[in-house]
Amino acid sequence: MPRPLHKYIALSVVGLISFLIQLKTLNEFPRYIHSWAQCDRYALALGFIDNGGDFFHPQTYVMNNQFPGEFMVPRETTITSVDFPIHDYAVSLVMRIAQSTAPWCFRLYVLLYSIVGLYFLYKLAALFRPGLSRGLFVVLFALSSPVFLYYQAGFLPTIPSLANAMIGLYCFVYFLKTDRRNYFYLCLFFVTLAALARLPFAILLVAIGCFEAFYVLKNKRLEGYKFLGFLMALGSIVGYYLYNGYLREHYGSLFLNYIIPATSFSDFTDFTKTALKRWGFQYFNILACLIFAVAALVAGYTTIRNRKNMTALERQFLFLMIILLGGCGLYYILMCYQFMNHDYYFLDTFYLPIIGLFLFFVAKWPELSIPRARLWGALSLLVFVPVFLFSREKLRERIALFDAGESSTADNYNNASHLLDSLNIPKEARLLVFGNDGSNNAFILLKRKGFVIIEPDSAKIATALQWPYDYIVADDEAMISKVYAHDPKIIHKLLKAGGNGRISVYKKAVAAQANVTETTFFELDKKPALFHDQEKRTLDISSEEDFKRYQVTSARIIHLLDSNQEYSFTFKVKNNIALEKSNHLMKVSCHLEGHKDMKDLLMCVSAEVSGKTLYFEAEDLSKKIREEGWQEHTFLYVLPRLPEGGSELKIFIWNRGKNNLLYDDFQVTIY
Repeated sequence: MPRPLHKYIALSVVGLISFLIQLKTLNEFPRYIHSWAQCDRYALALGFIDNGGDFFHPQTYVMNNQFPGEFMVPRETTITSVDFPIHDYAVSLVMRIAQSTAPWCFRLYVLLYSIVGLYFLYKLAALFRPGLSRGLFVVLFALSSPVFLYYQAGFLPTIPSLANAMIGLYCFVYFLKTDRRNYFYLCLFFVTLAALARLPFAILLVAIGCFEAFYVLKNKRLEGYKFLGFLMALGSIVGYYLYNGYLREHYGSLFLNYIIPATSFSDFTDFTKTALKRWGFQYFNILACLIFAVAALVAGYTTIRNRKNMTALERQFLFLMIILLGGCGLYYILMCYQFMNHDYYFLDTFYLPIIGLFLFFVAKWPELSIPRARLWGALSLLVFVPVFLFSREKLRERIALFDAGESSTADNYNNASHLLDSLNIPKEARLLVFGNDGSNNAFILLKRKGFVIIEPDSAKIATALQWPYDYIVADDEAMISKVYAHDPKIIHKLLKAGGNGRISVYKKAVAAQANVTETTFFELDKKPALFHDQEKRTLDISSEEDFKRYQVTSARIIHLLDSNQEYSFTFKVKNNIALEKSNHLMKVSCHLEGHKDMKDLLMCVSAEVSGKTLYFEAEDLSKKIREEGWQEHTFLYVLPRLPEGGSELKIFIWNRGKNNLLYDDFQVTIY
């Protein structure tokens, strides 16, 4: 087969595999792991359309950026600082040309960029050992990473920057091989572009600089064009960094801009163990790790046996990869906390030197005759069939893990803009969104700007209600579990403007709605009750002193929880099939009589399957009982979907503070 066709075969194979894996989700709204970060990038692209293509004032939909203030500083604008947003800007141009803002515009751009990067990785391998099978072996190893596959058609700048780094690395090695100066400039251009869009890729630029500095000292000769090239590259990065600081100072930012090192060696080891446990085989699956180990052993054996066969180019490349790996290690020390929580930091750092080392190992494999080479090439490539099957399973695990939790913004806010349009809410209206799973996630689907409180608590709710918003929006689950749970009086402060069964829109009430109850506010009277029951017990008042103490009639049916009892009776719901099909809402109501000095008195709800607790919520009743006498209390819980078989729901009071309490009319209703 003519050698020039090899690169086209490699490009076709990589493109085919990539599209087969990504085609199903190519127009899917960001969801699953790190949808927050991906939606922020999606919002940037949409922001460039809204601001007329003003590159130097990037904006999203959020008017209270995360930094500084953790979303508690309202602003009049949605401008945010961000690393050089060239890819988000490019996607906005794609959207203008396609006349569509659908997710496929972003995903397709990133996917094609990744394929170009892998193509240059193949060309890089060919610089050491020409041949289709070796180059494809390296590229398929790189492509098989589950983390790479997960973000390959995503929204983060990591993949385009990684592709630019691969192109830049190819240009640098080609320069070392041919001494063609234009490839040195191309290397600096692509590596600088990678670092501008995703700053950790500056490690590669620094590694190349250290590599060149070593040979300057060794040869005692400084070449002016290299010095000028590095000066321009570093100047570009520093220049935009300073401008980004200006944006951050004046407008705030949605994006992290400071290091988060471990505060002790113990923390460092804990973070590392957690990151490896959480993401280890997401970086490369176990079969890929075995292939890497075998490749290293074979290369080591070949190198030791034929030391003189290592070319100058191979020595230089290995030296560069060692420098790069060391730089990534230093960066890891500064940002190890982020590695624990963000899998894509691996793609920003260690992924490239690991791929580079694997390429070096494959290049050192012994030469074979053409018939044997073809046979071994075909057999070695077949090894990647189970590798990709394992990687696909890892991707399915990510989705399954997500689907087992709460429903996402992508589900709840689907077609949300149509609801607001039907309520005649103008596009310019400012929204206050509660309980979202990311800063921009809901606003993209609402197609409006506003303020977001991601993790509401009583203080944040009280502060946000004073901001200049026009409407409040929350999905119905979040309004119950995240807003009402922290501020039960919220039902007296808002008026419902409309809803679609998943999300609801509210306006601030002019006056407190005294007659509103949980049943009316959440429209529980319009929902069919799947389960309703109550349990009562008779308190034995055997003396006149008891009668006077509790001030009840002898005919009253009540429960007594005294200081010697740790738990109340347990209300149980067993094997309810409805709880295995979807999330449900549970209302617990009761009358309580205690005193204002009570402490550690918890209303508890737990869900168990086969003895394993899958859900547990505890609410401190002592914070609700502030007056003497009988009071009615209502508690709402969003129950997760339970696995099939042997489920048991328990509701009980945990008297940790050894209080004396009377309770009556204990009722449980599930909707």
